[in-house]
Amino acid sequence: MKTIETSIMEHYQLDYVPSILVEQYSALIKSDRFSIDPVVIDLRPNPSSLHNKINYMLEDESIVSINTHTRNKLQDLFFNKYNVIEYMNESKENFFNIIQLII
Repeated sequence: MKTIETSIMEHYQLDYVPSILVEQYSALIKSDRFSIDPVVIDLRPNPSSLHNKINYMLEDESIVSINTHTRNKLQDLFFNKYNVIEYMNESKENFFNIIQLII
């Protein structure tokens, strides 16, 4: 099993990873917060629910579910667009506004 540090180094081609970054990734991996970061996707447990749906808790405390195909499409489109991901994390309405744009 990969460590957080190893995964960060592989995905971002780093030689050194500060412990604070490992701690931040650890918290994000353990949370249900929406993320398309490849390190988080690599190290979070795979969805075990019906139809490979992934549940995410947003900042407004609403829960949204998407399948892995949709998550991968979002990752391809918005990988370096942190403002889009932050916008999606704010509320269910924002989240689905972006989903509607890509469908």
